[in-house]
Amino acid sequence: MPKVPSPRKVTSPSKNAQREGVERRKRENKEAKEKDKREKERKKQEEAERKEEWQKYVTNNQWRGPTSYVHREGERTIAKTHATKLTKPQLKSDELCTLPHEIRPVRPTGKDFDVPMKLYSYSDVKRLAELRAQTLRIDLVWTADLESRWNESVLIRKREYTRVSPDDPSVNEIIWKGEHLWSFGVNVDDACLTYCLEPYDVADLVSKNDWLDLKSVAVRALEIHEGLKRHNEIVVNKRKADKNTVEASYQSLKGYSRGLRQFLDNLHEEASQYYPDHDPRRPTKEERRRTVLQYGPVWMQCEDDHCTEWVWYHGNDRLLEDDDLVLPSY
Repeated sequence: MPKVPSPRKVTSPSKNAQREGVERRKRENKEAKEKDKREKERKKQEEAERKEEWQKYVTNNQWRGPTSYVHREGERTIAKTHATKLTKPQLKSDELCTLPHEIRPVRPTGKDFDVPMKLYSYSDVKRLAELRAQTLRIDLVWTADLESRWNESVLIRKREYTRVSPDDPSVNEIIWKGEHLWSFGVNVDDACLTYCLEPYDVADLVSKNDWLDLKSVAVRALEIHEGLKRHNEIVVNKRKADKNTVEASYQSLKGYSRGLRQFLDNLHEEASQYYPDHDPRRPTKEERRRTVLQYGPVWMQCEDDHCTEWVWYHGNDRLLEDDDLVLPSY
């Protein structure tokens, strides 16, 4: 009996369509993954290019201004520590160094080397943060509301001054604008350092935004110190003590002899005819007699690349022995 062949297995149309659908979805998923991968690589490459562009800008635009640079009067400033925390992500030190900045000494902490404070223009820092966000195409998130810090309307003003010493000039003749700080506000630490006061002396002057009115602090200093002459005497004596301390420290470190000290003094006298200490912007002796002096820590600054020329400063001003270490005549 002949063998009958088995019937051929026929796949139903519905199963064929199902199989094709599975294969199609596999291809589509694979293509989508490859497209997504290419898109991620493209974005990663563009991000790397933007970062490179920004880093090139930062590297090529480091500020090379003089160490004696001072912000213009009335400029809103912000210290480096606060500037770095103003945005998220934080601004980096090398980014901030593209901006003009003022260098001020800090209150001595007893360490061998106290890092000076850097002050930046608040508006410059804001523009830098916006430029970085635009270049890197990142969201700009502000982490601090500093605008309220400059709200002058909340300042506590106690500016009326009554002479407390017969040595004082008339109230109308007193010059309240200081040598180091002249903006509308100051914090407690800087107020106490600048005017040789204690926090409890100015506790009633602290406003809601933590600022103190600068002229009110100056008035309080004259009241506490019993007049303009006595206040200025305290400031000048503190400068002298600072200078003696710094000189003693440098002598112990460098070990230079009395003869070398005399040589350096003579060298300074010879050089003074080429680099005169007189600055027309500095107050005259008559103006100094009527000015409420401000204290700024005394320090030495290397003025050349090889540190052969050292210059005395107090605060952010040149320290001139004939003016700044002598009590004005009354």
